[in-house]
Amino acid sequence: MGSRRSLLIALLLCARLAAQETAAARASREDYFSGLITATSNAGIAVTRSVLGNRLCTRAFIITQETRMEGKPKINAKVTVRFVAEEKWDRAVHIIVRPAAPRAKR
Repeated sequence: MGSRRSLLIALLLCARLAAQETAAARASREDYFSGLITATSNAGIAVTRSVLGNRLCTRAFIITQETRMEGKPKINAKVTVRFVAEEKWDRAVHIIVRPAAPRAKR
């Protein structure tokens, strides 16, 4: 019975350490968000995307001097934002504006 208890304690400790490492990795990782720009200013942008069909998800991102910009953000442009979630807002680290699709010839 003692070896089972020791094994159980060892497994619980391993699970706890793995959970702590996962939480630390989540806190330090950067995330990505893609969609259409629905609002823009010098201070930030709002990006909206469709989730599960009809539901819309909108996020606002603060633009700082350190934010790398590829392309010019404008309303209805497709964009991918790499960001860091902070306490009060999401800070854009890298914004990539996708080129508009060419119009079909008629």
